[in-house]
Amino acid sequence: ALRSFQQMQQEADPLANDTRQPRAGDKLYALGSSEKIQVGTLTSVAEPNGTGDRTTIAMAMIRRPGPILKAIKDMGLDPPRWWEADDLDGNEGDSDPRNIAKETDDSGIMMPP
Repeated sequence: ALRSFQQMQQEADPLANDTRQPRAGDKLYALGSSEKIQVGTLTSVAEPNGTGDRTTIAMAMIRRPGPILKAIKDMGLDPPRWWEADDLDGNEGDSDPRNIAKETDDSGIMMPP
């Protein structure tokens, strides 16, 4: 397994920029914010090719959506589509329970689809 990984690593196309494998402790930022809106931090990252697929699996600790969305609006960035859709339904507090845009006293964990 190690030998095949090393061979894949040698055959991989060189990266044309500063991209690298993510590491635990890396900060996560809102897309388009030029690293000004930090949304969370990677807490753990699986070994490269650990799933048998060419993907990287990681876990992250993400901040609550309220401050992130406020910072997005303050910077003049487009809010996520799910936020706009929830605003348009007009039912205050009656939104889909999977929507974590409205902060409550619960954990803020998003329910699976």
